[in-house]
Amino acid sequence: MPSKQRFTVIPRRFNACIYAAELSNGFVKVGFSRNPRTRMESLNGQVKRRFGTAVVRWHISRDFTNVRQGFQVESLLIRRMNAIGARVPGTTEFFHGVSFDVAAGLIEQIAPLCDNTADARNSVAKA
Repeated sequence: MPSKQRFTVIPRRFNACIYAAELSNGFVKVGFSRNPRTRMESLNGQVKRRFGTAVVRWHISRDFTNVRQGFQVESLLIRRMNAIGARVPGTTEFFHGVSFDVAAGLIEQIAPLCDNTADARNSVAKA
């Protein structure tokens, strides 16, 4: 379970973010959220029911002001995760065979593409 200190660094109001979560069984979940605080809580329940495991670490991108681009960046993140890891059968956003640190690095690499400049919008569309 994430420490309470981790919650203090998350802004109370988010427009959008992409995230990676490491599960205790080694799976990595990536996705998009408009409210990472709530998503952390709901994901813990989801993975406990589905896999009998817990979230042990989180990596959350910076706040995106352009929600639509957030969805595009999430799609790019999932495509890149598919290229380097294996999707957990029956899921679209859970992966094995790829480390949490790699997923967090991808988020930091991809997140800057999501700003309001025309160059960034074209980069996301082409990626």
